[in-house]
Amino acid sequence: MGLRTASAPKRHASIVESSQEHLKHAEALSRKRKTRPKKLPDTPKVEYHMPVVTVGLESLMKPKGLSRAKRMSWRYLVRAHGHLAMVDVGAGVDDTSLRQLRIGPSAEKMLKRIKMMEKYAKLRRHNYRLQMLRVPGLHFSSLWFKGDTKKHYIFMPLESLYKTLRIGRFYSQAEVESRLRVEAERVLSFEQ
Repeated sequence: MGLRTASAPKRHASIVESSQEHLKHAEALSRKRKTRPKKLPDTPKVEYHMPVVTVGLESLMKPKGLSRAKRMSWRYLVRAHGHLAMVDVGAGVDDTSLRQLRIGPSAEKMLKRIKMMEKYAKLRRHNYRLQMLRVPGLHFSSLWFKGDTKKHYIFMPLESLYKTLRIGRFYSQAEVESRLRVEAERVLSFEQ
């Protein structure tokens, strides 16, 4: 029981390993600034990987809007040269390119939140798959722990502009879906 991760596509391995060059460059910069992190192995180690699913505002307005989310990319938390980086890689068959690489506190915060969730008692009682939900039209993103049934889905917002969905708190699918639907309706009404 506990947290499971989906199998990452094998074609991403070379892209993730190429992020090591960027981490090596970050180490060189930190050496110049004399803020060198503790020495860790030079070979990249993938701490976690997860699919990133995205849902649009129009899809949120339909019943079961979150079930319409589509996998758009994969996110890897990679550690090398004493730094942790978030590496985003395209998910399509033809799109296996590096989309984004971020080094710094945002990667450390995400790792900290995942580790915190692993200690959460409810996660230890059931099986959960880790993925990330993004709603770009609402500037919302969340860790999505998918259980065996929808009543076991847990969301932990990472980025949210709304007081009803606070960063770092736990929410059910019904709560997230209803609150996002209200915000999507508000945004779509302004666009018309």
